[in-house]
Amino acid sequence: MYRVLIVDDELIICKGLEMMVDWKACGFTEIDIAHNGEEALALIEKNPPQLMVTDIRMPRMDGIQLVKAVRERGLETHILVLSGYDDFEYVRTMAVEGIENYLLKPVNEEEINLNVRNIVHKMLGERERKQRAQRDYDLIRENVINRWMYGAIGDKELQERAEFLGLSLRADSYQPFLLKGLGDEIDQDSELKNRIYEVCSSVLSEEYGCYYCQNHSGETIAVWTSPNDIADAIGSCIRAVQERLNVRLYALIGDRTEDYWKVAGHFRDAVKNGVFREEIREAPDLTGGDQDLSPFTVRMAQYALEHYQEELSLKTLAAHFKGNAAYMGQSFKKDTGKAFSDYLKEIRIKKAKELLVDKDYTAKEISLKVGFQNDTYFSATFKKETGLSPAEYRKEFLK
Repeated sequence: MYRVLIVDDELIICKGLEMMVDWKACGFTEIDIAHNGEEALALIEKNPPQLMVTDIRMPRMDGIQLVKAVRERGLETHILVLSGYDDFEYVRTMAVEGIENYLLKPVNEEEINLNVRNIVHKMLGERERKQRAQRDYDLIRENVINRWMYGAIGDKELQERAEFLGLSLRADSYQPFLLKGLGDEIDQDSELKNRIYEVCSSVLSEEYGCYYCQNHSGETIAVWTSPNDIADAIGSCIRAVQERLNVRLYALIGDRTEDYWKVAGHFRDAVKNGVFREEIREAPDLTGGDQDLSPFTVRMAQYALEHYQEELSLKTLAAHFKGNAAYMGQSFKKDTGKAFSDYLKEIRIKKAKELLVDKDYTAKEISLKVGFQNDTYFSATFKKETGLSPAEYRKEFLK
């Protein structure tokens, strides 16, 4: 957990200090040894230790110079100094730089163990305070981002809080979005939502200029200010969650704006109207399969292909995707040139044709298997679309 660096030009003292303290019991899993200040500083710059035990008088760079170099680099390494009786003036100089204590040579085993334990106790207290301060900071940040996106914070307070939290209100643009899990069962699983957020936050934390948090429902919400492509970041979140948790996500994205104060309005419109984006660009069984379809149309088409045997409509799709039925229908027709109901009917007729090849199924059984609740309506629809009744189609095929 911790690393200690022992610095002394006498090998026997280094070995003695290494054996004198039960470092492992105190939480130190790594022990480095250096025989002068320059060697020690090279190790420190490579991997700073939590504790350094150093002599004062050493060649090339003495203990005083080493301590000053550590502090000049802004490191919070705890320092324990070993000194002789005639080194007291040096110790006073080092005390100004911030040392934990100094021990007279020859080192007393009980004394150094007591000092190390006290330092470890102090480090644990510091870590707890930092963790507590970080939790408080994260809660404030989460609260402000939530209130910003949901329009529940005044302009003056937002500016003050943003400055304190490092949220830029001078970015070139802002674009809000929300990431949700596909499937109603996710809405009831708060633990899974937390795991989804952990994955998404690990992805978004790598993006400069993305402010994210969980909303009151446990979903991931964010404001995008990065010059990078928002689609790449959202696609990375979707893929990461799919790979690690086997959960599919979709995104509701607001329009981009140059005014931070308009973020809430664009976010509200995205959630209300189901303004959807995802990484997939094509859907099977749509006219002109190579056309550039909106991802929302793709998802609707794929859902119909997977659930055509169920009772499907724009209303049920809107409930599933948490979107707006009218907007979804308009978007689908704009992309494909056909109503969603016509697309669904085409799928069902195609599946019915495949099943009619098998003589073991009756027309009534097939109608239920492809999503028609009434076999009379199925037969009438089938004949209208193909020019043949189900029985006639089977007979023609068997010829």
